[in-house]
Amino acid sequence: MHWNDSWSGWNWALMMIAMAAFWGLVVWGIVGLARSPQRSQRLASNSAEEILARRLAAGEIATDDYQHRLDVLRSGKPPTGQ
Repeated sequence: MHWNDSWSGWNWALMMIAMAAFWGLVVWGIVGLARSPQRSQRLASNSAEEILARRLAAGEIATDDYQHRLDVLRSGKPPTGQ
């Protein structure tokens, strides 16, 4: 059996581009998976403030109540009983 050694320069270039694209996608996927928990944690931390802002905008709470609750959220301490 004889090996056909007829690969031209274009075949080699196409193979190298395909290999670089493959490894680029693998790295992109790994980075995406590694960043996913950070993104969801960041969204979760802002969601309480967003809910509070929506309640203020809807008129459900007063401005001073909003500011007090926002301070409690940002301090990270549990609220004291009132």
